Amino acid sequence: MLGGRGSEVRRLRQRRHAPLSRADARCDSSALWGTHDEAPTQDGRRLESSRLLLFILSACQPCLSLLLPHYWLFSSLLGPSGTSVKRHRITLPPPDEDQFYNVFHFNINTDVVFYGRTFRIYDCDKFTKNFLKKIGIKLNPPLPRPVDPYMKMRRETLEFVDPFRPYQSFDTLKRFLQFDGKVLRFFCLWDDSHSLFGDRRELVLHYFLSDDTIEIRELLSINSGRDAMSSFLRRSKLPKYGPPGIFQPGQITDRAVLNVYGGLSEWRADGYLLDKYQLGKVEQEFYTDRDLKIGATINVWGRTVLLCDCDEFTKTYYRTKYGVDDFTAISCKPPPLPKIERKYPPYTGFGSEEDSFRSCLGLKLTPHRRNFKKFMELDSYGNISNTLRYFAKLVTEKCADFDRMFVIAFYLSDDTVSVFEPIERNSGNAGGIFLKRSRVKKPGQEVFKSEFSEYIKAEELYIGATVNVNGYLFHLLNADEYTLKYMENNTDKFPYSNFELAIQKLKEEKSKSREIKQIFSAADHNHTKMLPFNTFRFEDKEQQIDYGLFFSVLNWRMNPTPEIQSPPYLKEVNFMLALEISFVYLPYISKILCL
Repeated sequence: MLGGRGSEVRRLRQRRHAPLSRADARCDSSALWGTHDEAPTQDGRRLESSRLLLFILSACQPCLSLLLPHYWLFSSLLGPSGTSVKRHRITLPPPDEDQFYNVFHFNINTDVVFYGRTFRIYDCDKFTKNFLKKIGIKLNPPLPRPVDPYMKMRRETLEFVDPFRPYQSFDTLKRFLQFDGKVLRFFCLWDDSHSLFGDRRELVLHYFLSDDTIEIRELLSINSGRDAMSSFLRRSKLPKYGPPGIFQPGQITDRAVLNVYGGLSEWRADGYLLDKYQLGKVEQEFYTDRDLKIGATINVWGRTVLLCDCDEFTKTYYRTKYGVDDFTAISCKPPPLPKIERKYPPYTGFGSEEDSFRSCLGLKLTPHRRNFKKFMELDSYGNISNTLRYFAKLVTEKCADFDRMFVIAFYLSDDTVSVFEPIERNSGNAGGIFLKRSRVKKPGQEVFKSEFSEYIKAEELYIGATVNVNGYLFHLLNADEYTLKYMENNTDKFPYSNFELAIQKLKEEKSKSREIKQIFSAADHNHTKMLPFNTFRFEDKEQQIDYGLFFSVLNWRMNPTPEIQSPPYLKEVNFMLALEISFVYLPYISKILCL
């Protein structure tokens, strides 16, 4: 190792050893190796010594410098090292004191004299050889590197002599420069649920490759009830068999120190020395990167921690260094708790069901939240009413109420229903509002229960259906034009409004086509081509016709409504018009359609 300093040494270390021309080498330096014999004196003995030297010859100017290699172990014995002769022009020995050394005075296996000291050049570097050859100097063969007899004697002596203080080197700089900032990350689980008030704790383990230390942090969930600590385990080496116990101060050290004299010595520093045999050293095993892997358990000061997963950098590290390919993760999350269904007290009958439900959610009563979005989208505005109106007949066995007709309105914005009876003179009924606007419950439901009641929906209202409104049965006979168009545009909610589906179902009843024709012909005795609805209904005593499906086809294809004979509501059906329309859309109706 050279101890020389200066720009010349740095250039020699950085330059390329390629042959250069004289023009290219005018600002470079040449290096030659030489020796110098000295006779140092130690303990009254005279020992010969041969010291190595480095000649740095400048090519741009006729000057040179002389460097001595630095031996850190014997620098005090061999004298100073470093730059012995600074860079300058050196004169030739007498009798040529008026001349100076130049590049042509240097060659391998030759002697040079600097200020009365003789130096022998035994070799040079590759750049110097190429340079000297290019300027025409024939180089002599190099000499073997001479052995310093004094240094040889010192090394032989040290092999059999143990130092009073052993030389121990702890080189951590190389590892720090190589692995600084590189951290292995593992996701861990500490299951403490078996202890009192214990639970599962999620941890993150950081392994620092620069010094083999471990740091553990805890992952706290929101509202966990635990204090957010900076770290679960501070950064330190983690012993495998912890806790190892309590050691006395100075017992765990890098170097073992012996107290030779105890307290007898006046100077306490004289009574201590290093234990070169390490007899009192405490042996401890610490976790390393080889011990960490997914699925392994480690002892963290008495706590069993399971390694469940790691990040991508850690996977790449183990895949590259140890050839590990299996990184199957283990779930750190606890098994999901069974979902407990919240039970509410039954409805008491006071107020609405929604108000009773809201009173069970908190001490402060709040009104029921309505579907505001649905209200804004389906509320009436302009010419769009968003109200479905049906013409219905009361289904009853009382003769006085047999012919009563009603108009049922369904409001799409809040699913409410209102029933109105048209005023008819000399009918015996006053008419007017039969049911004010409100939601109508479906029949057959328990009143005092914890669940919400089911109410009539728009999908349940179609022509031919029978609706139970608070115990009164209404048979829907017809609807206004807006309702029919709305149902046609929303066939996904109103399947009976799908004409193609209705025709398909009628095709499936082709075996009844002959009977249906006979019913039409037998009911029209006067050949008026008009058939009263009740007469038509009574002729089909065996109920071979699906009348709800039959009238849905008529109402959708006879725009706006079927022809009606007096009285002014639906009591008669123009069956000839129905036959004509059916023949237009369904050829061979007599064979496949039950009309």
